[in-house]
Amino acid sequence: MAAPALLLLLALALSSTLAAVDPVGEVPSAPTAAAAAAALSAPPAVGPSFRKSEVVHIDAGLTLQGEVLDVGIGDVDGVPGNELSVAVYDRSLRRRELRVYGLPAGGGRTPEPVLTVPIKSDVLAWCWAEVRDEPGKELVLLTRSGAWAYAPGGEGYRDILRLVRQDLLYDVADPGELPRWPYVLPDADGDALLLPGIDGFAIWGPGGEDGAYVSGPLFEEQRVTDLRSFRGEGGSVVLASGGIQLTGNFHQGLAESRIAMPEPHLVSASARIDAPALLDVDGDGRLDVLRWRDGQLELHLAGPEGISIEPTRRERWAEQLTEGSGRLHATLRDLDGDGDLDVLANLRSERGGVMETNRTITLFVLINDGDALLPEQPRQLFKFEAAALLSDVADVNGDGLPDLVVTKLLGPSVLELTSPEGLKLTRSAVVFFGHGDGRFDKRPSIELEKTYGITSLDGAITERALRLDLDGDGIADLVDTDLRGNTVVHRTRLESSFFGGDTWEIEPTPWRRFEGQADMQATEVLDVNGDGLGDVLSHRGGRLTLLLSHRVGVGR
Repeated sequence: MAAPALLLLLALALSSTLAAVDPVGEVPSAPTAAAAAAALSAPPAVGPSFRKSEVVHIDAGLTLQGEVLDVGIGDVDGVPGNELSVAVYDRSLRRRELRVYGLPAGGGRTPEPVLTVPIKSDVLAWCWAEVRDEPGKELVLLTRSGAWAYAPGGEGYRDILRLVRQDLLYDVADPGELPRWPYVLPDADGDALLLPGIDGFAIWGPGGEDGAYVSGPLFEEQRVTDLRSFRGEGGSVVLASGGIQLTGNFHQGLAESRIAMPEPHLVSASARIDAPALLDVDGDGRLDVLRWRDGQLELHLAGPEGISIEPTRRERWAEQLTEGSGRLHATLRDLDGDGDLDVLANLRSERGGVMETNRTITLFVLINDGDALLPEQPRQLFKFEAAALLSDVADVNGDGLPDLVVTKLLGPSVLELTSPEGLKLTRSAVVFFGHGDGRFDKRPSIELEKTYGITSLDGAITERALRLDLDGDGIADLVDTDLRGNTVVHRTRLESSFFGGDTWEIEPTPWRRFEGQADMQATEVLDVNGDGLGDVLSHRGGRLTLLLSHRVGVGR
């Protein structure tokens, strides 16, 4: 059976089982919104709550007569606490808007927006930044001719301030898109913006007359003329419209750099230039610029006077990571808990034959020693056999040290493909506890594994996250979102006994289940309201899913 035939078989199996819903264990009954509000002694939650022990999950989602275009989480008004910014296309009004919702300390969100800004037709992107002396941030709107600051407490567009007067590298605005701009550099004297121009990109900051921004030195551009190299591995672009392209993977934007970053860092227009990345590489609290040029990584480290226009240093991959025909993918994370960024590199070998579904995947732990981000020798390496594998870093056991989290999908062997049992897939979540020195347990510290047969293959296709605590015990829990949009939470538990010692387990029976609200390809687990608990955020079409974890009762 050739590889395309295998994919066809998988697709048929998935389509035939989408209508069947496997029971996943009992779910606590949902109290009414009024009962939840009384328990919280807070503004009424939007939607039902699910109560278990001292944590409830409040449905703070939105259903719109239109489409959710993008979402931002962060402090907007200068008062402690985050706000929810939602860029929408309102079908009834036939216009784009940015709507800001409050996230009260008592849980939930405000039923109506605390601020609604109609977006003009020439606006391409938006962000929040501190640009004036008044407390709180302003809405920065980017157009082809520059950047503008919209004051939420002012007189709307009549009080707008032109920050940047410059022809920026954009195409015409797409009325069906409104992406958030990720290139903001926080500063006590006023936030700076990294913006692309015809001749390259530059950092713009305070210093001009009447509150206008001035440009810093120009970073020389590196043009990309071949869209295939621009897209990088896999040829996929997460968001592409109106000439602006954003992706969560740095390796897709920096033409063969093959490095993934935790935030979207790609911008282009018809001319297309390689985009930089803004990250605090050395852990000093300042954002640095990373670029991939001429087959090497260029680091522009920030100092008291700003970001160096000339590369602070240049680095290349070690030979063992580039030899052979395998594909290399890497992520920058703090792997040893010292505050600076390290590299988790994923090298995938080629498959052995057309009927082979699995391959050898090697994880390299590369530790930043202050002199090299890409050292010659890894601190540690792991080998797996899998059809697909994702790696991440999180403090799973709550000891303050980074742990290695691996989710993998094991395909059938050649023998299994021809057996009467037919096609089956094995899905695993594996955790290796960290030691705080860039090394992790050699054997799995926690492992959850389940095999799916031909009648239940859709259960193996999920988006998984094991990053944050959702039940309030200080231990990260596993969140699974499947093809139907169902989200389930599996608790991670520690059992201790005098003779057996400590035993860690991800409970196979879900602790929470939320039916059909999320999009598997656009689900994130993050702390939205800043209470230290994980929340689930997802959006698709006119639905924004927001499941907020909130403490009640004892331990609140």
